[in-house]
Amino acid sequence: MAARQKLKTEGKPVFIIGGHYGITGEITFNLPEARACVRDQPIVYYLNTKTPENQFYFWPGYQDRKGQNAIFVETLDLNSDKIHDPPKELVAEFESVTNLGAFVIKHDGQPVRRIQITECRGLR
Repeated sequence: MAARQKLKTEGKPVFIIGGHYGITGEITFNLPEARACVRDQPIVYYLNTKTPENQFYFWPGYQDRKGQNAIFVETLDLNSDKIHDPPKELVAEFESVTNLGAFVIKHDGQPVRRIQITECRGLR
């Protein structure tokens, strides 16, 4: 994931937060680095929530990564130009949050998914 590699050049570890359990699972499975370290030191997490929304609520979260940076990945409607403001929970957890915009993911030249990527610096 290019956005994560770019943020890593700032010298801090960078983990990934998924905005939906589906994208969280897909990144964990498809990103070789994430799949390799899922048992010992995960790098992909679901957004922290106060109440259980899915199975990730019961898994270890990213709260022990204080001071580190993250990339937040959110799935958007493929047939719309609309983007989202970052979740309030995410904004409260980090010192700064920067929207990098929306990107279309293609497979065999065909658009299959649209995502929005947000840089998150300094987990509080």
